[in-house]
Amino acid sequence: MGFLRLIHAKHYARHKGRFSSLALKNSSDGSGISVIEGECAEQSSGTICAHIAERYPTVVGDPIIYWPIPNDLIPDGCVIERAAGDGDDCHYNVRGWEDHAAGNQVKALRIENNDFMVCAEDGPRHLSFDDLA
Repeated sequence: MGFLRLIHAKHYARHKGRFSSLALKNSSDGSGISVIEGECAEQSSGTICAHIAERYPTVVGDPIIYWPIPNDLIPDGCVIERAAGDGDDCHYNVRGWEDHAAGNQVKALRIENNDFMVCAEDGPRHLSFDDLA
């Protein structure tokens, strides 16, 4: 399943029709870009959406949005390390993904291309523009 980046709806730039670079930015504490491992989240909480809702309600807001990161989009040379000390064994940090490159990557993603997922009442599905209204 791979890694998932949690995305807050406030980072959607409606006038540009895309998410801003802030949706995929390195943490100010130098730990890297925070992600969760999808299979681990399912095993830990039953579903990805339950895991995010239980562990990260203030990070994602409502609706819960995430980007399943294709493995080939994480740049060569990045190091993925388990995050320490937050109590979530499914939380990792991607180090070495420069903000400029990460920002360009997330800005290239599109809702209409089904790049993002949303946690709906009946389970995860592709994010739609209506979810951001």
